[in-house]
Amino acid sequence: MFEEPQSFGLPVTKDVYVADREQDGAVTMDVANRKLARPKAIVGYCMELGSQGKQHHAGALALDAGEFRAFMAKDGRTKERLLRGMEQVGLSMDQSGDWVTVTNHRFPLMANALPRLAARCAEHTEPAYREFYFARCDFGAKVTRIHCNCTGSFPTPSMTC
Repeated sequence: MFEEPQSFGLPVTKDVYVADREQDGAVTMDVANRKLARPKAIVGYCMELGSQGKQHHAGALALDAGEFRAFMAKDGRTKERLLRGMEQVGLSMDQSGDWVTVTNHRFPLMANALPRLAARCAEHTEPAYREFYFARCDFGAKVTRIHCNCTGSFPTPSMTC
């Protein structure tokens, strides 16, 4: 995702902190939220897939076909673009019967890690932190030495040891 964000539907234009500043140099929260809406949605979709998935066997994630269809029904265009981007980095999906099996030949352990990461991040009591830690692939999201200060919808991590 880092190397080709546009393949996943992520923005590649200047960061919100460069454009759309008020006269005093501050970025309005509504402008920033609007610009971050799609990237946040994409992270949420990935986390949702991880939450729905069950480890099928080493290197494979199984999704209930009905749940997957329901998942794709809402904002399907964005999700299809995300999945096409993931296919470019080795993801493959195979639907047979009641299950959709997800594997990745380039990153075979991704399928095992995705539901664990989603579950770990979902444990956080603050909703804004869940997707924040998931987006960072932060398996230490629940470790007590990590503290996150959140202002509005913009989590800002601060490490405390």
